[in-house]
Amino acid sequence: MSQCNSSLIQELTKLPSKFYASLDRAVESSKFWTQDNTDHSWLVRARQPQTEAAKRLQDYLRAFARDNNTNIIFYVESPIDVESGTYTLGPDHPANLSDWLFNANFGVSESSGRKKLTLDLMILADDYDISKLNVSRLINHVVSTIRHELVHYVQTKKQMSDRGERTMLSTFRKMKKDPRQVPTEDSPKYKNMETGEWLSGGQEHYYRDYLEAHIEVDAYAFEAAELLAKKFGKQGAIDILRRKINFDDPNLPTALTKYVPGLVGQKIQDALKKRIYSYIMDIENPSSLEEVSRSTCTNEKSSDILRKWIRSVITIT
Repeated sequence: MSQCNSSLIQELTKLPSKFYASLDRAVESSKFWTQDNTDHSWLVRARQPQTEAAKRLQDYLRAFARDNNTNIIFYVESPIDVESGTYTLGPDHPANLSDWLFNANFGVSESSGRKKLTLDLMILADDYDISKLNVSRLINHVVSTIRHELVHYVQTKKQMSDRGERTMLSTFRKMKKDPRQVPTEDSPKYKNMETGEWLSGGQEHYYRDYLEAHIEVDAYAFEAAELLAKKFGKQGAIDILRRKINFDDPNLPTALTKYVPGLVGQKIQDALKKRIYSYIMDIENPSSLEEVSRSTCTNEKSSDILRKWIRSVITIT
């Protein structure tokens, strides 16, 4: 089991101001949710599968990056494998109907060294009821996920500086090879390497190691602090942390509730809560994090966490 290296995440991660209001406006202005997001609008551009909704969101994110001199290329992709239903959002899917992303990652291209931030957008089932979409929740879901990945970008830059390395690609390669930071599921620790099948308990073991990696504790704490402050205000968020966490509470962000007891250890839970508290205290202007409107969500039981972990995992691959 990996341990949280507190020395590596002692400093709070800071994001430039452009990654807040300007980013939020870009996502909100895109109105990507008004575009077709079913497999009926399937497009393939430069070998990248996309729905019209994915293309619209990508266009606005790239315009945001260009206008703000951000050296990151945004990609919004749609799933190729839609037969299993894992990546098709509908009434029978375990995800909240307003949480359209099933994965996201920050990476550095091996071929060009370019920084990439990729969002993977589920497609909507034919029986998806668009009237049940909470636009406010969807926007906050997207921007908080992007900022989670930008935390990984800043972490990589800091490690590059601390190591005295000249390129982010070199640092990124070393981070990916360090299982304490980026555990890989293709490991004999989790899978039978001949068949590719998960070992007994291997999937849970991998997910636990992923959540307990110090870079993820930091990024999820950052994300949870923002979402808690948005919904409950600064003091209300702190009050929640002071009480025993109800991991089945649908009003709490999954960035917090995925650290469910029995999956991660108490030491990691305590480290996460302390980190969230520090980030909340660091918020200078809570009003800048207010939601467009009070969001609602469906009841997501923590007992379902392993069934839906593929949807909710946010990686640095």
